[in-house]
Amino acid sequence: QGTLSALLDILLLVVFGEFLAADPQLYRNGFVKLFPKSRRTRVKEVLDTINGTLFRWFVGKIVDMFLTAILTGIGLWLLDVPLVITFAVITFFLSFVPNIGPVIAAIPPILVTLIDSPQQALYVALMFTVVQLFETYFITPNVQKRAIQMPPVLLLVIQIFFTIILGTTIFLMAGNLTMKIMV
Repeated sequence: QGTLSALLDILLLVVFGEFLAADPQLYRNGFVKLFPKSRRTRVKEVLDTINGTLFRWFVGKIVDMFLTAILTGIGLWLLDVPLVITFAVITFFLSFVPNIGPVIAAIPPILVTLIDSPQQALYVALMFTVVQLFETYFITPNVQKRAIQMPPVLLLVIQIFFTIILGTTIFLMAGNLTMKIMV
């Protein structure tokens, strides 16, 4: 039941995201109209600030994904794993999903190396673990600190807090929500 609930939550997020992306001004203007006329100018200013901050967060996220893919590619190359570029590209895209994406990205190279050598598969798993820990506790907090002036410890604490209180689905959006709350 938990897995089905999480999948439905993700599906709803995707559907909502599609509607919002299709016509963002419609929803922005509707949201602004929920406030008294005297406050609408300020609400628009806050929404514009959130939009700019979200853009900088997204650019920071792309930098984070790129660095994670590069580190993964170097690690796979040093371990003499075939399809290094393919696995690095997969890691790049899956790194958009915090913490979970890189774990999923580790599965194909581990399985490929497991065919030849269980020991090499273990080394690949260890390399992905080290890269993931480095990305989670060093790269992401420092990149986001520069991108949106979010204190690194605040990001980590909010991720843990949101996950405990609101469940794992909200964890995927913890950084994004923290940035909006800060604004």
